[in-house]
Amino acid sequence: MLECGLSTREVAKKIGCASNTTILRIKKKYEETGNVENKPRSGRPRKLNERDERILVRRLATEECSNAVQLQKSIKTYNNIEVSANTVRRALKRSRRSSILSEKK
Repeated sequence: MLECGLSTREVAKKIGCASNTTILRIKKKYEETGNVENKPRSGRPRKLNERDERILVRRLATEECSNAVQLQKSIKTYNNIEVSANTVRRALKRSRRSSILSEKK
């Protein structure tokens, strides 16, 4: 639309955008990078991928393991992935499950 000679305000009005600065930002991003996709975010890669998390949930559901420490040991034994019990708990929390937590000594 901008290439057709419309102003950013006219484009914003046509597509129902409240602000023309959004159109300006998108235009600037397109001119700099050649696309309007977001850049990949930085950060540490996850130890457990989605498949590993599903395996943890399945082992908890089938009562093969009953708590995070047992799940941690089983994923180390069968999948050769070394993670902490807290990582297992976070993975279960993401999948809306919880392990039975034993009290700390």
